[in-house]
Amino acid sequence: MATIQRKNTVKIVFTTEAQRPSALEIHNWIDGTLHITEDQIDMIQLNTLERSVYIKLVSAVHYDRLLNKYTDPVNFQYDNGTIVKVALQRADVNTVTVRLFNLPPEIDDKTVVQSLSPYGAVRHVRPEVWSTQYKYPVHNGVRAVRIEIKKHIPIKLVIAGYAVILHYPGQPQLCHICGEESHLRSQCPNKKFNLPVNITERKLLLSDVVRGGTSNVGSQHG
Repeated sequence: MATIQRKNTVKIVFTTEAQRPSALEIHNWIDGTLHITEDQIDMIQLNTLERSVYIKLVSAVHYDRLLNKYTDPVNFQYDNGTIVKVALQRADVNTVTVRLFNLPPEIDDKTVVQSLSPYGAVRHVRPEVWSTQYKYPVHNGVRAVRIEIKKHIPIKLVIAGYAVILHYPGQPQLCHICGEESHLRSQCPNKKFNLPVNITERKLLLSDVVRGGTSNVGSQHG
């Protein structure tokens, strides 16, 4: 994790489902939606790895004013008319949405919070749902957790006895087998290889016949 904190910087977070906006779309959105003037901005930085945009303000006054004005998610409209919700948050606090897969709904949120608390302060847990394009817009089994992350979370955890897969923006690409960052699963030295099975036919031995029953002995050596 980073040891030097950003100052007077707002982080605009896009969800993993959102398409990547162009730089021009971001500039137009900052102007047309957030209404930040050029003299108030020190930097606009696109972070494609985190699917986010950092806006550094020239002073703490402008920084606090922007965060206080937009406490809820804001609409981001692409040039093609598509609208998605984006979150504005403090960049000096690394808050991410961690998505948990394969966890049964019977596991309560309290258990999820306890399992993730070693990695940071959990702020919110909610179940995701299928979008309205599907026939059944019910819960899809994915748990979305907002957490002020202090250290990176493994890609796999065991929660209440279940093997859970976790993903979040900026998560290091780790090996699914040993959890190391230096390689992926296909190159893992701890990977178990299946030995080839020899299916070549061989001549029937007397021991094979005996195991199959004494009645076959005569037929082989009669």
